[in-house]
Amino acid sequence: MSTKIIEIEGKIWDKEDNSPINPRTLKQQLSLTRFYGGLTFKGRAIQITVGKEAILLSRKQSRELAYALKDCFDDELYPSE
Repeated sequence: MSTKIIEIEGKIWDKEDNSPINPRTLKQQLSLTRFYGGLTFKGRAIQITVGKEAILLSRKQSRELAYALKDCFDDELYPSE
């Protein structure tokens, strides 16, 4: 059984547009779904889906991602190069 957590509309780069200055972007849905991962994930896991592609993360990996996302705009933790 799975539970849809959130859907967010974002943008992806258009791979067909070869413009180096101002490449075109396309709207794309990102969805986050929680599910029971069975023996592979030893319990619950999440699935991040963008278009037709999906990434599966364990509980530990989900926490690592959450911490990184929480602070990713902090220039003191992650200074721009």
